[in-house]
Amino acid sequence: MQKSNRLILLSLLTLSGVLLNACASTKENAANESPQANLYQDGSYSSIGNYQSPAGPVSIAVDLSIKDNVVTSVTVSPQAENETARLFQEKFAGGISAAIVGMSLDELNVREVAGSSLTPIGFNNALADIKASAAL
Repeated sequence: MQKSNRLILLSLLTLSGVLLNACASTKENAANESPQANLYQDGSYSSIGNYQSPAGPVSIAVDLSIKDNVVTSVTVSPQAENETARLFQEKFAGGISAAIVGMSLDELNVREVAGSSLTPIGFNNALADIKASAAL
């Protein structure tokens, strides 16, 4: 019994050493990695995003600022003429900043904000245009 306990202990110590080396190696590799290169030109960009609502085609204006690939500010201006579509755009406009400011531009894929599920389609269309304009 004593011999089997020693083998188990020896096996655990060996495994611990391997795991510690793997962790140290991972930390070392992470420390040696350079920061992500800028994929987008810093600045402020504007675009109009179009989408289809039950009331028909609508659009939304998006103004977005980028620094080091990160969204630093966003303003959305409702453009819908239909009262219901405009209400959802206004709700979206009121919640979008809290949802995306501080996020990497490439991480963005807005789905629903403040109960608005169609307005994000227009926002994402405008965002695609902004990304294309800002790309280095």
